[in-house]
Amino acid sequence: FFKQKTAYEIGVRLVGSEMCIRDSTLGDARARNVTLGAINETPLVALSHGGQSRMQATLAPSGRPNLSLQGEPSIDLLGAPGQRGIGLSVGSDGAPFVSLYDATGAQRVAMGAVQGTAVVNLGDGSRPRLVLGVAPDGQGSVGYYDAEGELVRVEGQVATPSR
Repeated sequence: FFKQKTAYEIGVRLVGSEMCIRDSTLGDARARNVTLGAINETPLVALSHGGQSRMQATLAPSGRPNLSLQGEPSIDLLGAPGQRGIGLSVGSDGAPFVSLYDATGAQRVAMGAVQGTAVVNLGDGSRPRLVLGVAPDGQGSVGYYDAEGELVRVEGQVATPSR
């Protein structure tokens, strides 16, 4: 047997009763950033940064895959060579967003939850043209914008009750 020298040495260690293979860098132990192993018979791959797990991919015994991202994650699903088709992200405030792009890469739809309000923006590729929203109290609204991005009409404003 011979051991090939590389920048990373793969070390084997026990974690509880589970076997875990974790990379270890030469020098600073805090720089460990890849974990391969299993938890309760569930295969696991984890990537860490700054000592905190940021991404975990697991495969349940049933075969169901799961991907967990932490921090301010984003995922881009690409179509034609490198062309973004769908973007998924979570902002620093925990607000989730989904964006859909056309074949030219222009954003056409953006959906998210902003400060408790569900929002859908439909755009022309350069700016929103129609904005749908539902506030936490259930009040809905629709905003219409012109080609320059100016608000031209709003529907669904809270009406003053008549007596």
